[in-house]
Amino acid sequence: MKTTVAELLTIKQGLLEILNFPVSSSAIAFRVQNNVRKIDDELKTYMEMSGKLAKEYLKKDEEGKPIQLENGGFMLDEETAMEYHKKNSEMKEEECEIELGRFTFNDLDKFEEPLTASIVYLIESLIDESPVDSDSK
Repeated sequence: MKTTVAELLTIKQGLLEILNFPVSSSAIAFRVQNNVRKIDDELKTYMEMSGKLAKEYLKKDEEGKPIQLENGGFMLDEETAMEYHKKNSEMKEEECEIELGRFTFNDLDKFEEPLTASIVYLIESLIDESPVDSDSK
């Protein structure tokens, strides 16, 4: 499938949410984890470039070292944060080609817990059919 880095990040978020859901099909469990692995492989370059870009735009002390916050994180320099976000957004719009395992609603019904609407939204591009909503009849 042809997609963007941003969409892969969204799909990965949804797959990670269902990764630990009990499912009655080993094939579906394999498809979920295999998709996560393929996405990780595809995103490797983006993650490296994004990390380098962030380091470039971090707020630094007088010695040029990034300032670490109390919580262990770092903060972007306020003066250049917009430029960072613009460049990062451009990187997320890069197109890529990836083959991912697809799901039907029958597959998704094999999870022991129903998937939330937010999870279905995140993985929507991997779902092959329209739902048949027996509850609406």
